[in-house]
Amino acid sequence: QRMAAAHFHSGHLVKEGKLFKTWRKRWIVLDALDNKLRYFEVKDGKMKRELALDGDTTCELLDGSPWMKTHCFSVVTPERTLNCSASSEEDMNAWVGAVQSIPKAVKVRELSDRAAVLISVPLPDSVERGLASAREALALAASLPANHPELAHARLCLATLLTTTRSNLPEAHTLFMAGLPLALSAYGPSHPVYLDACEHLSFLYILLGYPDRAQKVLERVVALRKKVALDARTARSVSALAGAEFCLGRLHSCEETLRLALNILRDTDADKTTLLFPASDAVACACAAACKSLEATRMLDVTLLARRSLGDSHISCVTSVVRLAMAYRLAGDVPKAAGLLGEALLTLRERRGGGHI
Repeated sequence: QRMAAAHFHSGHLVKEGKLFKTWRKRWIVLDALDNKLRYFEVKDGKMKRELALDGDTTCELLDGSPWMKTHCFSVVTPERTLNCSASSEEDMNAWVGAVQSIPKAVKVRELSDRAAVLISVPLPDSVERGLASAREALALAASLPANHPELAHARLCLATLLTTTRSNLPEAHTLFMAGLPLALSAYGPSHPVYLDACEHLSFLYILLGYPDRAQKVLERVVALRKKVALDARTARSVSALAGAEFCLGRLHSCEETLRLALNILRDTDADKTTLLFPASDAVACACAAACKSLEATRMLDVTLLARRSLGDSHISCVTSVVRLAMAYRLAGDVPKAAGLLGEALLTLRERRGGGHI
């Protein structure tokens, strides 16, 4: 989805044709969300062609005298070499700087993605390595243009990881406050990147003891998600809203909101991976505590079944077993809860490096 400004640099350039080598004026957009140069005959007109950029893309200044042009530069990709002429030296330098930022942005995304994977790997030093990779991504992103989407993504990635690992909540809040306005500008208010970050911010507010702030954030997220689709993401946000209501002591609202999340989830064609969201089982525990409902435990049973596709010793699966045990205990089935906790303890003893749980 691209709901807002999908580029961070655009303007008129005179470009050389690929086949006939004629020079024509085009409106060109550098899209930093998918790393592509797009050509249009006129601004807001129909797209003529696009050129994919990657980590191997280079951009260099050229002597335009062979073509009787000025302020020339060349964009070199595996697909083709694109020669362009800008209207001024300032415009040329701006374009060269924007294109040269693409390989760096690709590296930033690779480091951020690596950080997210490392955090989920059940190894003794995975959290430390994941956070180190996220900090490296943010340090590299700091040299990108101030409006580049990858700068927002790097800030929000580190903020999310600091929140989920409870490593440094004040720093996470600072990063969220710096990253969210940039993400809103780059992606738009209904884009999953922006809404997912807002959802993680609400979780941070709950950890910091501000469930009222979490509720306000989640109400806005839910309203925006509903405008896009009633899917598993929407169900996750609704269930997170139920958790905030539970923390505020609004037990009746919590139960009604969770039932709405369950109804949305039932009406979707969700596969196993869409059930791996932590908000749903955490809030199911809250619902079990609030209304002694076995429906919450059934929801957790489904989530656990999906997570077991990752392996019984995976940290996400072990955590789900513990949460399911909590839900059964609060729903009154103590023997079932004890059996699940025994299963979790046995898994942890057998799981290498699992003691930190």
